[in-house]
Amino acid sequence: MKKEQKEIYCIIIAGLLHDIGKFMQRAGVQLSEQSRRMEEIICPVYKGRYSHQHVLWTNEFFESYLKSFPDNELDRSYIANLSSYHHRPDDFLKAIISEADKLSSGMERHSKDYVDEIKGSDKFKKERLLSIFGAVSYTHLRAHETSLHLVCRLLL
Repeated sequence: MKKEQKEIYCIIIAGLLHDIGKFMQRAGVQLSEQSRRMEEIICPVYKGRYSHQHVLWTNEFFESYLKSFPDNELDRSYIANLSSYHHRPDDFLKAIISEADKLSSGMERHSKDYVDEIKGSDKFKKERLLSIFGAVSYTHLRAHETSLHLVCRLLL
């Protein structure tokens, strides 16, 4: 496999797994000391506090399960790095994952009224995670689409 292909596959896998930590965080998985120490490095600061802490659990996922990934030509630690740093990108490829995250998060946002009803510091745990695959159709065109849209969805 060519170097460019490897990099593309790493970006694709990192894009798919960048929010895997949300599941572990909601499940109450305990963070290792190593992942806890990553807070100031990979979590952005919002109103004087570290936010988007699910990236700590994304890091924990890779620390725990990276050895279980198939041993192939892809750089597993690079995938982990791309995924874990998506809220504090420091290079172009991490910025791609970050931008994809911003685009996909718009799909899972609820109305302000719904969010205001949820109280407490753990309100993120009460908000349902939505899958992007619910909006994917391989056979039906929406009213505003052409057949080119369908081809693009199939390529993704």
